[in-house]
Amino acid sequence: EEKLATSAQEAHQKQAEKEAEKGKNRLAENAEETKNTVVQTAKDVAATVQEKVSEGIEAVQNTCASRASTDRQANNTLDEMKDKAGEGKQKLENRASEAKKTVEEKTATSDTE
Repeated sequence: EEKLATSAQEAHQKQAEKEAEKGKNRLAENAEETKNTVVQTAKDVAATVQEKVSEGIEAVQNTCASRASTDRQANNTLDEMKDKAGEGKQKLENRASEAKKTVEEKTATSDTE
């Protein structure tokens, strides 16, 4: 009877050890799956962050290029306006000079009369 009890106890202990081993293996598998999930999630987050940063950098570069283009256009327009103002000033000075000569000529002519 004692042998039977010992034998049953050993069988029960072996069964418990097998269940413990199965549980340990299941935990190891779950830990591996969790680790893989965490690693993949981290990679996905890093890729998304990198993509968003690249998009942000591109947007800033485009904005800067656009502003630089606008500045160049404004400067060109300003230069054109300065040139036209200079031309207008020169024309006015020429007309004033011609008018002065005409007045002087008429004044000289009327003085001699």
